[in-house]
Amino acid sequence: EDALRDSEELYHAFSEATTEGIILHEHGRIITVNRTFAEHLGYTQEEMQGKWVLDYAAPESREAMLQHMRQGDPGPYVAMSLHKDGSRTIGEIRARDIMYHDRPIRVVAIRDITDRKLAEIATAESRKKFEALFQFAPEAIFLERTSGEIIDCNKAAEHMTGYSREELIGMPVEHLIPQETATILPELLSALSASREYCVEAQNVRKNGEVFPVRVSTKLIELGGEE
Repeated sequence: EDALRDSEELYHAFSEATTEGIILHEHGRIITVNRTFAEHLGYTQEEMQGKWVLDYAAPESREAMLQHMRQGDPGPYVAMSLHKDGSRTIGEIRARDIMYHDRPIRVVAIRDITDRKLAEIATAESRKKFEALFQFAPEAIFLERTSGEIIDCNKAAEHMTGYSREELIGMPVEHLIPQETATILPELLSALSASREYCVEAQNVRKNGEVFPVRVSTKLIELGGEE
């Protein structure tokens, strides 16, 4: 009895100290929640005790959460929490089925990842806009490392050079510059390395050997942690 009491005191100390929401429920009925989760949803711990755990999930998440509960899924999985004021947040859930006072209960830990998910959505939307602009721009656009190696290009670049995208990726940009005008290459690479915008009249050479005039503009950006 002393050991059990000590264990429960340790559990309560931990659950109140953690920044994650903690729920203990038996077949969906809440035994207890920690203060962090109750306050996060806008309730008191007493208000949530004895209630159906799915009442605090947004309607669109309830069926999936019920399946996770029935299967004893430890997670992690994502669900939408429903707050007392009707607002919603996104939670990452991990859970375990354990024995407590000889009863099977489920311990659930919930971490609020709303800001992270919103940032991921904003990044994905920004990337979609960039890709649309990149692919359908009338000008030939190349993404190159500061060493001059091509890592991507748009459709206009394929049309301009006569090479396919697959052929251009990995190709040093110097292959597109006629030998007689290759003197601009060191200045071009220097501008990239120094993070300087650069614009110059030059010549390019198509896959069929045809030389044609171009205006080259460069700008240094960071993409996926790489310049």
